Amino acid sequence: MTTGSDRLQRRRCIGFRVAFILGILLAVINRRDWVLLSIALAGMAILLIAYWRDCRKSRPTP
Repeated sequence: MTTGSDRLQRRRCIGFRVAFILGILLAVINRRDWVLLSIALAGMAILLIAYWRDCRKSRPTP
């Protein structure tokens, strides 16, 4: 059975994935506007760091 914190972390990770996909769409749609492209890429970098820190699975210790 999952606890409330596990459920919230899973939802946060799903939200990170959805936001990353929306950032990719923003970057693809607005390729010619350098301001929006740079904002989208910076946001995707921040999302990637947050996802890597919070949502990656830990390696089993020997």
